[in-house]
Amino acid sequence: NLVGSSYVYATAADFARFGRMYITGADRLPPGWVELARTTVSIDPETHHGYSHHWWTWPSLPSAFVATGFEGQYTIVVPEDDLVIVRLGKTPSEIRTNVVADLVTLAHELRG
Repeated sequence: NLVGSSYVYATAADFARFGRMYITGADRLPPGWVELARTTVSIDPETHHGYSHHWWTWPSLPSAFVATGFEGQYTIVVPEDDLVIVRLGKTPSEIRTNVVADLVTLAHELRG
């Protein structure tokens, strides 16, 4: 591990495979872990997003869980819809709420 808490050197496909593991490979995870990942245990007072077990929960995507990276990278997992969205763009914090809103809109459109 270069740095265990950050600096993951991975491609978008790598992040998508990680997200897919929570959909198709849940048998490789501890029993109940996927549900724990979607169970909010605290709320960020600034963003109003929930935090769970190493994942974020977004009220605007209630069945999803989200991994967030440095300066605007996201991996969104929606198991019920067999959906993983990966974004690796870099976005200044001042406009990051716009990116989140666009990702939520995209997720809703892809869900049908």
